[in-house]
Amino acid sequence: MKRLFAFFKTLPQYVHRPWYPYLMALTAFSDYFLFVVPLDAIVVGSIVAARTRWLSISFWSSIGSTLGALVFAEIIEHFGVSAIQSWAPHILDSEFTHTLTHWVQHYGFWALIASAAAPIHQHPTVAIAAIAKISMGTLFITMFIGRFIKYCVYTWLSGHAQNGFNRLFKKK
Repeated sequence: MKRLFAFFKTLPQYVHRPWYPYLMALTAFSDYFLFVVPLDAIVVGSIVAARTRWLSISFWSSIGSTLGALVFAEIIEHFGVSAIQSWAPHILDSEFTHTLTHWVQHYGFWALIASAAAPIHQHPTVAIAAIAKISMGTLFITMFIGRFIKYCVYTWLSGHAQNGFNRLFKKK
């Protein structure tokens, strides 16, 4: 586990490589199966290292995360709730999951987008969508839109934070 975190810490040093956005997609995809990928921190670190790559990093991170969500949903649809309970039993028992289930039942599409855009783990959202038999097309659209909004906000904030801090603490 220490090696995995050490690897994640080194990722932003490669941000100027042409293959880096695709590595971000793979990292975002793997988040659904490793449960420990600090993707938000990696995205922010990447943008701090290379502000001009914000769009490609946001886009490819969103694609990877969305594809990971679809595969995760397919696994849950195929193996049922027992797959979730054996993999991560705490997901379905939390208060958050019950609240999220209520939101999805009442607001559907918009609740899925809001959840995907929120800075939270997506596993409960995808599990609820799979259990509720929400179509893969709807899940793809909602997850991509939500994740893309999230990563664009993260990249914009992290790309402009340095200028804001410089103005805030500028000596007169």
